[in-house]
Amino acid sequence: FFFFFFFFFFFFFFFFFFFFFFFFFFFFFFFFFFFFFFFFFFFFFFFFFFFFFFFFQSIKVKVNSINPSNTKKVLKQHC
Repeated sequence: FFFFFFFFFFFFFFFFFFFFFFFFFFFFFFFFFFFFFFFFFFFFFFFFFFFFFFFFQSIKVKVNSINPSNTKKVLKQHC
């Protein structure tokens, strides 16, 4: 009876430990994946925004150098 109890306790402990470890690993993996995805998305968005902003600024400067009054009209229409 004592041996059986000990065996049961050991099995339960092992199962609990395994479950906890699996859960922890899964959680860690999910968190890491989510963090990586979020970071990548944020970086991509930031880079795209930065590139678009610079591109738009260069276009604005080019159009400004060509014709200032037309650019003001276009900007008034856009904004």
